[in-house]
Amino acid sequence: HMNANHPRETRENIAWSMTSVIVKNGLTVVTFMILARLIAPGGFGSIAITLMAYGLALSFVDSGFTSVVVRQQRLEKTLLSSLYWWNLGLGLLASAALALSGPAAAFFFHAPALPRLFLFAALVLFALTPGQQFVVGLQHNMNFGLIAGIEIAAGLAGKPPLAHIDPV
Repeated sequence: HMNANHPRETRENIAWSMTSVIVKNGLTVVTFMILARLIAPGGFGSIAITLMAYGLALSFVDSGFTSVVVRQQRLEKTLLSSLYWWNLGLGLLASAALALSGPAAAFFFHAPALPRLFLFAALVLFALTPGQQFVVGLQHNMNFGLIAGIEIAAGLAGKPPLAHIDPV
């Protein structure tokens, strides 16, 4: 809902969104540079495969949910409730598929650590699914500064534990 009557607010929202993307991607690059130095190539490849599968599952969970909520002028409680349960069901389905595909991925890629990594990724995916609707609600209400703060804080908090994952 970009409002032509509030160009300053629009510019601030764009700036917050860009800041969040730059910081999150910067943290990801730094994290992967550190992990590439600390983890053997096979283990690093296992993490990359897991993240690719996680990203695919995450895109399935969203499946247009964000755009439906953001496009609505008014958010009806029944719509939000229906979308919440639909999204939660998709999250459960995608998480189960991700967890169950770990052994097949391990066989295909000759990477015995993948079932454990896929299970961990599935748990993270399912844990994040219920909060997705709240972030979309913030987008709908154009609270991009708050979203950026949450994403940056989560990025800072979430990266250090990755260094403790031993994929081999």
